[in-house]
Amino acid sequence: MRQIRVDTGWFDGRWEGVDQRQDIRRQWERLLHRAGFLDEQERAFLETTAEQGGRITRLARLTGRSSASVRRQVRDIARRLLGRELDAMLQRPEAFSALEKACLCDHLIRKRPLACVAEGLGISVYHVRKTLAAARGKVQRLNTEQKNEKDRVLRK
Repeated sequence: MRQIRVDTGWFDGRWEGVDQRQDIRRQWERLLHRAGFLDEQERAFLETTAEQGGRITRLARLTGRSSASVRRQVRDIARRLLGRELDAMLQRPEAFSALEKACLCDHLIRKRPLACVAEGLGISVYHVRKTLAAARGKVQRLNTEQKNEKDRVLRK
C-alpha cells in the first residue's frame, strides 16, 4: 500500500507557541470548575473521566458501556458547560435575573424538560419559554457587544 501524505502545516501553525498537553489540561480544569452546575450523577461521571485522564476506553470498561456512548456523553456535557449561555452568565451575572439564571441552568445545562423546570420554579411552561427566549436574546446581545468591543480595541 502507498502511504498517504498529509500537509499538516496549517495545523501546526494553530498550535504554535502552545503546549498542546497544557491546553487540554486547561480545558479539563475549566470543565471541572463548572461541574457544579451539573446534576450530582453527571458531575461524578465528569470527575471520574478527568481522573482517568480522559481515557474513554478505560472508562467504558469500568462502566460496562461502549466507548461511543461514553464519548457521546462526555462531548454532550462539555458542550453544555462550555456553551455561550453559561459563558455569558458567568462573565456578566448582573445582566441576568435570578429567574433567567435558574431557567438557563435547569433547562440548558441540566437538560431538564420545560415542564419539570416550570414545576420546580412554580411557573407555567409558557413563562419558562418566554424567560429562556429573553435570556438567549441577552446572551446574543452580550456576545455582539463583546465582539464589537474587541474590534474597537484592535482598530486602535
